[in-house]
Amino acid sequence: MTRYTNFLRTVLPILAAVLIFPVLMGWLYCNDNKYTHKGIQAISGMLILDQKTLEEEKIFYFTQGWQFYPEILLSPDDFADGKAQDIYMQNITIGRENYFGLSSRRIMTGGSASYRLVLALPEEIRAYTLVLPEIYSAYRLYVDGTELLSMGIPESTGFTEKIARRYVTFAASGQTELLLAVSNRSHFYDGMTYPPIFGLPEAVSQAENLWLLYRFCMLFFALLAAGLSFYLVVAFRGRSERRIMLFFLVSLCVTLTYLYPVIFQFFQVTPKLWYGIELFGIYGSYLFAVMLQNEISDVGLGQKKISTAALAVFTGISILYSLLPCYRVWQVRLFGLLVTAVKFFTVVYLLYCAVCTSIRNQSSSRLLLFCTTAFGIAVLYDRLYPDWEPIWGGWPMEYGCLVLVLGLGMVLWYDFSEGYRFKLTFAEERRRLTRQVAIQKAHYLELTDKIEDAIRMRHDERHHLQTLYSIFEAGDYKRLGEYLSGYVKTSMPKARTVLCKNLIVDSMLRYYESLCNQEGIRFTCQAKLPPDVPVSDVELSILLGNLLENAYEAAGQKGEGEAFVSCQVKIHGDSFYLRIKNSFTNPVKRKGERFLSAKHGGYGVGTQSARTVVENYGGDCVFEERDGVFSVYVLFLLNGKAV
Repeated sequence: MTRYTNFLRTVLPILAAVLIFPVLMGWLYCNDNKYTHKGIQAISGMLILDQKTLEEEKIFYFTQGWQFYPEILLSPDDFADGKAQDIYMQNITIGRENYFGLSSRRIMTGGSASYRLVLALPEEIRAYTLVLPEIYSAYRLYVDGTELLSMGIPESTGFTEKIARRYVTFAASGQTELLLAVSNRSHFYDGMTYPPIFGLPEAVSQAENLWLLYRFCMLFFALLAAGLSFYLVVAFRGRSERRIMLFFLVSLCVTLTYLYPVIFQFFQVTPKLWYGIELFGIYGSYLFAVMLQNEISDVGLGQKKISTAALAVFTGISILYSLLPCYRVWQVRLFGLLVTAVKFFTVVYLLYCAVCTSIRNQSSSRLLLFCTTAFGIAVLYDRLYPDWEPIWGGWPMEYGCLVLVLGLGMVLWYDFSEGYRFKLTFAEERRRLTRQVAIQKAHYLELTDKIEDAIRMRHDERHHLQTLYSIFEAGDYKRLGEYLSGYVKTSMPKARTVLCKNLIVDSMLRYYESLCNQEGIRFTCQAKLPPDVPVSDVELSILLGNLLENAYEAAGQKGEGEAFVSCQVKIHGDSFYLRIKNSFTNPVKRKGERFLSAKHGGYGVGTQSARTVVENYGGDCVFEERDGVFSVYVLFLLNGKAV
């Protein structure tokens, strides 16, 4: 039965992820993708947009039908004088051919190329907006023969690389030519990898605002996770410290991956630096996620070392790859294959760790297994569906990483909260035991004094007998009577003050009476309990000990008036009644119905423990503060304990 239960606990989260996440990914692929957007596309470098189409669709994503001229920078004059007609041209889909030498013998990345698209717009002049995402890595944009935008310097003389996301709004009518002359001198994707956006300014602005809102939201949540985890690392110490630090590093890497597109939105930047940061953010998040999973899961030490070392080496390689100059095409493709292998290795290993955790029935293992499976599905979609360019959201890997980070964060939070709860419980138990030890020590000292008095009396008894015998032999009976009378008065033991017939309650009352007397706090009590009370000694100790301790500590903060503590406890019929009053100076802090501790920033554990005992008996525990006096009233039925 146990094996069958563990099997279900392992299989059901995987099945849930397999049923839910592909549906989500499929919906996003169809509805948030420039390549699947239901809009018209160019054919052989020409796109016809009539008035009706413009008013209905308003926004277009130029993915297909671009005229592509490899290894040459063209200008509008080249098309005006017919020179471009003799140059090799190919119609391409943006994003599928990502290097300039696709139709030549050149085997190095980098180079130059030109992209051209002719729009047949309505004859009425109106404004249009064109959005150019990241173009690698310098270009000039011409609209109807006029240069409207340049990024860096694409010419070989004085070549300068710059990357940014840019918007161009222009007025046009009739046949309008878009021409991009692009150069690249690095091993990153050449030219246009991301399809441009074109349409009416209002529609384009709305789409871009949604895109930017998504980026800012993801960046905010990543920063929030990083900031919260960093705070927990600084504020708390314990067995979860290393795990929280690793989660902070994961969140920080995810933050970097969401940061660089936002940077491109507002600034022109150098590609190598920022794409190095991007690669570190992506593969660093894999590395630290695996390290965190190793901490959470109970896998072998050798497996932990191998997985960590492999991903650490690849992260270093990816950073070097971003900083080095041009590569041969086969090297770029080899790096792409290596990226695919690392992604699938990460997925398989994380799934393995999650399955091991689930089999061992560790805490929150099902959630971790679900999120890891969802991450693996995102990797599959990323590899199987390359024609995915989000309109307003993110790529599959972004959603996968988001779900994985959320899963790891929730598991870590559960682990941290359990540890913190254990810490508070342990602290309360330690305080209770410390109080019990102090009470027992006071009782022991009292017994020691009694024993020492008895020993001293037995020691002096011999001398008294000798003296009495001498007086008796002398026949001085009057003196004998006086001596016996004085001896009886001096040798009578002091009567022990009993505050309550119940031993546990009496010990605690006498203990706090002694503490109050030492601090000059007036202590009064009325305790009418029988020796045997139908309440366990532990529950009596928790209830009375916590409330008396709080009263003593509050009264010890002396103000202008008299400091006092008073206690009344009794059994009337089947009811247990307790009332404790004390003076206080510092204001009492509450949050809802619960009290905040004066010792730490959290809730008061003592009052909550006392309240729990009372609730177990179905009773009421009322706290009241008025005119510098804090009162606690407890009432419950002795036969009303909850089962």
